[in-house]
Amino acid sequence: MNIKQILTAIITILTISSGFSQRLVEDFTVTDLDGNEFNLYETLDSGKIVMVNLFSVNCSPCIDNNRFIILESMWEQYGPSGTDELYLISIEAHSGTTESAIYAGSHGEFMQGLSHPLANADMYGHFGSTGYSLLEICSNKIATEIYTVGSNSIYNNPYPGATERCVQDSLGLDIMILDAYMPAFIQVCDEGMFFNPELTVQNVGYDTISQLKIIVTQDGDEIDSLLWTGEIARHETETIYLPELFLYAPSSIVRIEITEINNETGDENMENNYLERNCHMDTFFGGYDNHIDNPVVNIKITTGSNGHEIYWAILDENEEMIAEGGNLLEVGLQGGGANMATAGVGYSSDSVYWETVLLPNEGCYEFIFVDDGGDLTSNRNLRYYIYSHDTTQVLGSKHSKYMSYDKRQIKYSVVLSDVETLEKHNINLFPNPVFNNEFTLSIGTEGLKNLSYEIFNINGELVKRREKIVSPNNGADHINVSLPDLSNGMYLVKIQGDNLNVTERIIVLD
Repeated sequence: MNIKQILTAIITILTISSGFSQRLVEDFTVTDLDGNEFNLYETLDSGKIVMVNLFSVNCSPCIDNNRFIILESMWEQYGPSGTDELYLISIEAHSGTTESAIYAGSHGEFMQGLSHPLANADMYGHFGSTGYSLLEICSNKIATEIYTVGSNSIYNNPYPGATERCVQDSLGLDIMILDAYMPAFIQVCDEGMFFNPELTVQNVGYDTISQLKIIVTQDGDEIDSLLWTGEIARHETETIYLPELFLYAPSSIVRIEITEINNETGDENMENNYLERNCHMDTFFGGYDNHIDNPVVNIKITTGSNGHEIYWAILDENEEMIAEGGNLLEVGLQGGGANMATAGVGYSSDSVYWETVLLPNEGCYEFIFVDDGGDLTSNRNLRYYIYSHDTTQVLGSKHSKYMSYDKRQIKYSVVLSDVETLEKHNINLFPNPVFNNEFTLSIGTEGLKNLSYEIFNINGELVKRREKIVSPNNGADHINVSLPDLSNGMYLVKIQGDNLNVTERIIVLD
C-alpha cells in the first residue's frame, strides 16, 4: 500500500469535513518536545508531504487513541524509518497548555509512547481550520483539511486520495483555480443583482505564468472574457478581479474557466482550470425568511478573540447609512481583510453585543458585516445573528472564523390586507386620518365570532388590545375605538376573528 492509499484509508476511517477546505498556509517553525526544530517551508521544499495533526488534551475526541494509532502507522511506513516521503507532526494547539498537561491524565502514558514528533504551540488559528484538524500540506503550500473533530460526514472527494493534488505538482505549465468569491444567493430584494467576481489562482507548475485568458459563462452563454497579464511564479497566488456581471433571478449558473495560458490553448492539467457556481434567489435566503412587517430588528454579535476587527452597517436602497457599529474608526465598509485594526478600538474581545435598530421606512436594507482580519488572522468563531423585533424570528446569521465580508438583504414592508378582503367583510376604519384620538371600526360580515383587534405603533409595540368583542347586531357592527395619549404618527390595526385576519393602517393627528 502506498501513501495515497493510506491517506484514502484515513479518509474512510476518520469522519471528515463535508465542505472541502483548502488554503495557502503561511510558514511557521516549531520545536517539538524532544528539542528538534521543524520549519514548514524547508520541509516542503525538500520534497516531503507534510501532515499536521492539531489537537488539544482538553478535547476528548482530539486525543482518541484510534486517531493516533493511524498516525503512528503512517509515520512508521512513510516517515524516516520507511519511505521517507512524509513528515508528520502532532501539535497541542490550545493556548496555555503546559507540557506536563500533555503527559498527564489517562492519555499521558499513550502520549509518551508516540514515535512521531509531538509539539506544544499556540497554533489553533494559524491554518484557518474549523477546529482541531488533520491537515495535509503539499509542496505548493496549500493545506487540505482531511479531518476535523465534530464532523460526521465523509467528503465526496473527486480524487481517489487527497495526495492526488500533490502528485500533480510536477508539471511544467499548470494553473489552478483555488477559489472564486461569488454569492451563493441572489439577494431577496432584487430581480437579480450586479456582482464583481474575484478569482484566486495559483501556479502549481514549474513555468512562470504571464498571461491568462478567462471566460465567464452564465447559463451556458458566454457573457464576458478577460485577458490577464502579469507574472505568477511557481507556487505564487494571484487574485484576479473579473468584470461585473448580472445574476438573473430566480437562478444563474456561472462558470469561470481559464482557456489559455501563456498564449497556449490550455495547460498540462485542465481539470483544475474551471469553477462553477449555482447562484439562486430564495425568499428564505440562507434558510431564513427575509421579509418582515415590523421595522425593529435586533443584531447579536459574538466577537471572539479579536473584537476590535469587527464592523457592521445597515444601508438603505439609496446606500445611505442607517446605522453602524463596531470599529468605526479603523475598519468601516471597505476594511474587510485589511488587517489594520488595533486592539482597544470598537468592540471588546470574547463578548456578546446586542444592537437594536429601527428601520425608518418600508423598503430593502443591506446588513453588512466586515472582519478586518479576513483571511489573515483568526477571529475565533465570529458570529452574527439578525433577529426580528421580538427575537422570535431569525432573519440571517453567519458563523465563520475567516469572513472578510458578508451581507444580508432584508425587506421591510407592512403586509396590508387587499381590497377584495376588505370589501368581502365590509371593513372600514373612519375617520382616517384619526382626529381627537377616536375612530370607528365597522365590520359588516354577519355571524363573525371571537372578534378582536390589536393596535401597534411603528416600533412594533402593542398600544391597545381588545378581545372577545360581542356582536350584538350579528354583523354591521360599529365599534368605537378610543386612543388616549397616543402621539401623532402611523399605527397598524390588526383585526382577527373566525375566518378573518386583516391589517390596516391609520394615521393619528391632533
